[in-house]
Amino acid sequence: MRRSPTPEDEKYFYPLFFFVIWPAVLRCLYFQKAGDKPFKALIPFYGTYKFFDLFFNRRFFWIYLLLWIMKICVIAFLRSTVVYAALNNTLDVLIFLSAILPFATGAWRMGEGIVFSIFTFILYPLFAAIVAFQKD
Repeated sequence: MRRSPTPEDEKYFYPLFFFVIWPAVLRCLYFQKAGDKPFKALIPFYGTYKFFDLFFNRRFFWIYLLLWIMKICVIAFLRSTVVYAALNNTLDVLIFLSAILPFATGAWRMGEGIVFSIFTFILYPLFAAIVAFQKD
């Protein structure tokens, strides 16, 4: 017998949607607008590499990957130290900002102005969706 969803279950859906599903949909639409096949955006490393290649800078992908490796090392080796929280939070912010950067430059490369691109970086879910769902 299936149980009905509880408010406890719902609190996990919104972060999952905002940080996983929504960016994946937007990346697929960005790929489609760039003339590439949308499913390529969902291939784990290749999709991210190609996303940085199409909309920002191919070399910045390696910095993004290095930030993730640093985060894994901090979690694995510095978990019980005093600097863990500061390093972990700093790396979280840097990873999040570097993941948004291709969306913002992609808006500029797709014909939006520099102000729109800045707002895409600041209010990423809204302005990246505007770019992704436009018909032109």
